[in-house]
Amino acid sequence: MNGKMRDWLRLSGEGLRTLAGTLALLGIAIAAGGCSRSEPLETIREQHAKGNYQATVGSLRELVDANPTESDANLLLGLALLRTGEAGSAIWPLRVAVKDPELAIEAGLALTEASLESRYKDEAIQAVNAVLSLDPDNLPALEMRVAAYQESGRNEEAIAEIERVLELDPTNKKVLVPRIIAYLAMEKEEEAEEALALAQTALEPSPEKTAPEQMLDSSRAKLCVVTGMFTFERGDPEGADQQYAKCVETYPVDLLVVRESIRYYDGTGRPDRATEILKEAFAKEPTRPFLTMMAERMEMLGDIEETERLLRVEAQERNSSNAWFVLGDHFVKRDMFDQAVEAFQKSVDAEPDVSPMIRFAHADTLIQAGEYERARKAATKLEGTALGDLIEGRVLAAEGKFEEALVSFESGIGLWPNNPGARFLAGQTAEQLGRFEEAASHYREAIRADKSQNEAALCLASLQEASGEYVQALERIGHYVRSHPVDPQGYIATIRLAQLLGQHEIVKQGLVRLARLPGQQGVALSVSANLVSQHAGPEGSIKLITNSPVDLTDPANEMALDVLVENLLKLDRAKAAEKYVLAALEAHPESAEFHALHGYLMQRRGAAIPARRGAFQRAIQLDESQATALRGLAMLEAAEENYDRAIELYDRASRADPEQAGPAIAALRLLRKHAPLEEQEARGREFLLRHLHSAILASELAQIVATRGKDPAGALGFARRSARFDRGAHGISIRAFEAVAEMASESASAEARSALEQLRAEKS
Repeated sequence: MNGKMRDWLRLSGEGLRTLAGTLALLGIAIAAGGCSRSEPLETIREQHAKGNYQATVGSLRELVDANPTESDANLLLGLALLRTGEAGSAIWPLRVAVKDPELAIEAGLALTEASLESRYKDEAIQAVNAVLSLDPDNLPALEMRVAAYQESGRNEEAIAEIERVLELDPTNKKVLVPRIIAYLAMEKEEEAEEALALAQTALEPSPEKTAPEQMLDSSRAKLCVVTGMFTFERGDPEGADQQYAKCVETYPVDLLVVRESIRYYDGTGRPDRATEILKEAFAKEPTRPFLTMMAERMEMLGDIEETERLLRVEAQERNSSNAWFVLGDHFVKRDMFDQAVEAFQKSVDAEPDVSPMIRFAHADTLIQAGEYERARKAATKLEGTALGDLIEGRVLAAEGKFEEALVSFESGIGLWPNNPGARFLAGQTAEQLGRFEEAASHYREAIRADKSQNEAALCLASLQEASGEYVQALERIGHYVRSHPVDPQGYIATIRLAQLLGQHEIVKQGLVRLARLPGQQGVALSVSANLVSQHAGPEGSIKLITNSPVDLTDPANEMALDVLVENLLKLDRAKAAEKYVLAALEAHPESAEFHALHGYLMQRRGAAIPARRGAFQRAIQLDESQATALRGLAMLEAAEENYDRAIELYDRASRADPEQAGPAIAALRLLRKHAPLEEQEARGREFLLRHLHSAILASELAQIVATRGKDPAGALGFARRSARFDRGAHGISIRAFEAVAEMASESASAEARSALEQLRAEKS
């Protein structure tokens, strides 16, 4: 399990959110300072009436700490936290307050608002439904349910709710823009156009307006960017440019306007303008939401030091569970687990009653750091809960006890059936056990429970592609790209699948959008050049790259240089290839990628071994996980019959690039020549867990297990797995079934012979 775990666990109101969302559900904390216990609540209400929320937080926390069930104090604390930007922290006291029948509606509305701001869609819907069960015509509640439905992608229900609001209040202007968005999401262009015209008329500022209209101004800001979206979708980029420029000028610090303008300029290939808009907004209003967006932006632009600086400043100044959590999550995504554990420990210690999800994050990071017993200890307060089962399952999976882990995950699902995080973990574990249909079912349930489940969608698409279900995989990845328009991996997968299916228009659109993303021009060029090479040969690919304005000496464009070198070598133009590589090295002598490419080029040219070794070793000095260099050194060691060292290096290369099974296959084949069968099987199982969809590894392992003769069912299972993912002429899986057919076990042999007949018939 990798560090993206935070984004998988959107758990019906108790979910974790990474920088791509906002943050985690928090508990109540006791702040330093504050007023005395005797300060009357009426005084605090007077402060709230004047808009002075921050000054009351310390007093209210002390009041709640003294009497955790006092509903009035919990309500006021929840409101104070909500109004000071701590929506996640507000949820906990509001859950207490909402149990008081006299406060159920007021607290319920506040709980819905806090859940929406924290993007806990399921909890928002549950809270607002409770309010509407008491007061069916409550307009603020109905408006919030519209927002909750849209957050959940339930646009048809949102439209029905909007119509209900307008029946009760025909002059209601707050739902006019959500109606446009719902129709656009449903691809109902005519209805969206009509709704847009109505909203533009209704939200036109009155000439007599003298006082600020905060709620309507927010709707007008939203309408401004929606008009820009609609204009662009109608094929008028100049009009869209003018509209977005107007929005930024009119609403320079409106969070939605800034966010959507950034998305627009990124999507149209102008990332510098997007960054400029954000920096200007942050300079004018250095608030927490803009700080978070700045940190995200710096991370996307590769400025990791500035990202960490911003997040650390926020954590140290606020010293809240929330802020330390975000810093910890940043470290997890960088695989810096020691720093992440430290940050999550501070997140746990910052407040006396932290959210269960904070404890989960701490324990989960300890697992990733290999501290299994510490993880179990950190999760003791989660025992008997769904989250406790998930942590226990994570530990068991990390220990390689996948059957037990799956039982634990399914126990968590039993306690929390619509838990997308548990479903995702169960899916991953089922895949590790080779139970692919079961895994696909869990992934689908995770997506059904929460359509924003990024990793579940990607894993399902990957499984479908590996199984040859290209149409289904393309459809799934299409949903992912539409909801994650700035993730280059989505476009790369789309292009690959569309090419396999002959969907050339999708390929073209994918390449254009990929090239528009910040820092992805070189990647887009490499993908395009590979496609050209397939259809027009190496010469066409070379011409495309060399005529491109992309700087091939920039390490960010190393993939394009890779493709150029490969195609020059195909035409026996090694000297030309070397000229390009040496120019890149001269410009960036500290680039591990360029040193590795130089070593690869010398290897292909048959250069002296010391020169090759020197290039690869220099690459690894600069980056110990440089996969190409590790693989190159492994080949040199194998040629010199240093098999143990070669296997070790292949293993490191496999870990460094889990997308490529080649190094693991090479290692296993060396083991098959020089290691006992027992060791071959153990290492083969290890490699297959790393590369779940490798038909070759599954075939090799089937042959090893069959030769050992101790596990006929296991050997047959590996052969079947090989056949599932064998996209070639079935030679790989045929060898697996042939080995099983020769086993002493009659039932396994019979099934293998039957499978062989079918495969040979398909091959012929």
